[in-house]
Amino acid sequence: MFDPDAPGRGWWHWAVAGIPATVVSLPENASASGFLKKLGAVEARNDFDFDVDGYGGPCPPPGKPHRYVITVYALNTADLRLAQGRPALMFDHEIGTAAIGSAKIVVNYGR
Repeated sequence: MFDPDAPGRGWWHWAVAGIPATVVSLPENASASGFLKKLGAVEARNDFDFDVDGYGGPCPPPGKPHRYVITVYALNTADLRLAQGRPALMFDHEIGTAAIGSAKIVVNYGR
C-alpha cells in the first residue's frame, strides 16, 4: 500500500510478500495479529518514523485527499530475496522483477 501523494518520494504504508496463492482474503488486523507470520509471509518496514514492520494505516494531513495504491501480484517464484523488516522499496523491487500479473485498486482518503 503506497501513497504517491505524500511529500518526497511517496509513503509506504505496507508491503508484504509470501502470501500463499491459496489465500483469497485476509482477516482484519492480519499484520499485527501475527496471521501473516503464521502463513510464512514477511512484511517490510513501513515509512513511519518509528521504523515498524507491517501495516501502518493512512493518515493524510488535512486538505486534499491522498491516493492509496494497493497492488496484488502473481509471481513466478516463491524464492524472493526478502526478509522481515527490509525496506518496502526493496520489496517493491524484488516483487516487481518476479511479477507475472497484477491487480491494482486506488482508494482516495482525506480529512
